[in-house]
Amino acid sequence: MGSPELEATFDTIIEVFLFLDRNGDGKLNKKDMVKALNDSSTSERSPAHITRSRFREMDWDRNGNVSFREFLFAFIHWVGLDTDEEVPLTGSFHDIK
Repeated sequence: MGSPELEATFDTIIEVFLFLDRNGDGKLNKKDMVKALNDSSTSERSPAHITRSRFREMDWDRNGNVSFREFLFAFIHWVGLDTDEEVPLTGSFHDIK
């Protein structure tokens, strides 16, 4: 891809998506996401209100599933972009605030 840091970042994003996509259908649903988060640690469970909130933030079209594109835009919104310039977002996800 060019930059080792960029490649590592995309690898991490893809790994997280695949971790949350428990049934491997390429979409996240709330049930699988909750299961993945709660199964990852035997000593700690994700609070239900946090999981619901994060899922709502990812499910842009409110269809109950999160595509990789929706996941990626939510992830970028959460962590921000480290660029010197403003990057305009286009398409149906342009209203990230």
